[in-house]
Amino acid sequence: METYNTFYKLLYGEVIKPSDITRLDFFIYAARFQPTFAILMFISSLYFLGIIGYFIFKKEKRGLAYYFAFLGGGLLILSFIITNSSTVGGQVFFILFLIAGLICIITSIPVYCKILNQIKMRITN
Repeated sequence: METYNTFYKLLYGEVIKPSDITRLDFFIYAARFQPTFAILMFISSLYFLGIIGYFIFKKEKRGLAYYFAFLGGGLLILSFIITNSSTVGGQVFFILFLIAGLICIITSIPVYCKILNQIKMRITN
C-alpha cells in the first residue's frame, strides 16, 4: 500500500486517526488524483489575482506590467517544481501553471512596450 505524506505529519508527527488529516491534505490529494475542482479553483483564483492587480495598478501601467511578469514568473517556477509528477493531476497542473505563466508574461510585454513607446515619444518631442 502506498503511503502519502500529509501536512499534519510534517507539523505534528504521525497520523493516528482520520481527524488528523488537514483540509490542505484533502486538497492536495484531490489535486493529484481528481483535479477538476482544483483546476477550477486555480483558474478562478488566477482571474481574481489578475483583477486585483488591474485595480491596484490601473493608473500605473509600469506597475501592472511588473505585476503580471512577477505573477507569470511565479507560475513558471511552480510549473517546474512539479514537472516530474507521476500523477495525472500533477501533470495537468504542470501544463496549467506553464500556460498560465506564459500568458501572464506575454500579457505584460505589450503593456511594457506601450510604456516604452510613450517614453520614446516624449523624448523625441
